[in-house]
Amino acid sequence: MDRFSIICPLLAIWVADQSANATNEAKKVRIDNLHCVYTYCLNNVDCRRTLLLEYFGEQYLSSQCKKYIATRCDNCCSVAQTKLIDFTILTKHIISLVDQLTKKLRSTTINQVIDILKGSKQKTIKDAGYDKLEQFNIAEEVSRINLERLLSKLILDGYLHQDISINDTYGTATAYIRVGKINTFPSPITLSVCLKKENPDVSSTISNNSIHNRLVDACLIKLKDELKLISSEYNIKYSTILSETALKQMALTMPRTKQEMLRKTVEMTTIKYDMYKLDRLLSITCLFGSKLDEEKREDLISGGLKRKREATTTTTTTTTSSYFQDKTNSNIKKKK
Repeated sequence: MDRFSIICPLLAIWVADQSANATNEAKKVRIDNLHCVYTYCLNNVDCRRTLLLEYFGEQYLSSQCKKYIATRCDNCCSVAQTKLIDFTILTKHIISLVDQLTKKLRSTTINQVIDILKGSKQKTIKDAGYDKLEQFNIAEEVSRINLERLLSKLILDGYLHQDISINDTYGTATAYIRVGKINTFPSPITLSVCLKKENPDVSSTISNNSIHNRLVDACLIKLKDELKLISSEYNIKYSTILSETALKQMALTMPRTKQEMLRKTVEMTTIKYDMYKLDRLLSITCLFGSKLDEEKREDLISGGLKRKREATTTTTTTTTSSYFQDKTNSNIKKKK
């Protein structure tokens, strides 16, 4: 599943919540606004403050954000150098690919398009003959996240169009794409990409990361096992209830309440939560979340003790410095 599927539950809610009197233009504005939010979240290159203020018609230089280290946004902290890349030629290939796929299959997804552009070796790709297409592996050197950013931009700009299909049984939504109404290029299609990342000092965080990763892995195993038990009770595959991506996200965020699980987990809906009694998964994330909190507390305590010992050592070293001893000895000699 691609990251774009994260937006589908929200789109499903908005589509279902549309007033019967709402015009098509009003519906489009609401969905476009949600796409803007998604594109903002997906952008891991440009300054967050610049993006936000430009959205409201104001100007803000990223250099101002980088000027104050303590208040830098996450992108300015991690990105050292960027470059504006012209993706117009690749865009034309993408539009041609989507057109071919929709004529053959009547529908395609962002994930499928990216798999073909990246030259995926999946059996389904080869069986369908997509490895013979002109666009196969044409974007090998472009990162997956930059392809997702590009496709999201093409949807917003009207070069591609998105359709939402809602499954009433499971309360899930799937996003399909097709060629949009715009087919001319009055200006180049560009994206800023990261050329060089900052080199943060990771020595202070390596311990916390290893603890977190260990608990996440253990939580994921427990979630999978429990979901398999739940699915066996309904004689269905566990992936029918929740995908691997959803389980991984659940293990990473470790939600503590039902509302938090609904908000933070891909594909999770109230219907699905109640239908399959997924509070059994919540009990697992609560357990591992408590363990993580305990580990963090212990790490803070041990870190505080370490700093205290270092401070004591520094004080002792300063007091017993040979400089002061020599000075004392020289004074004694002078008195003699």
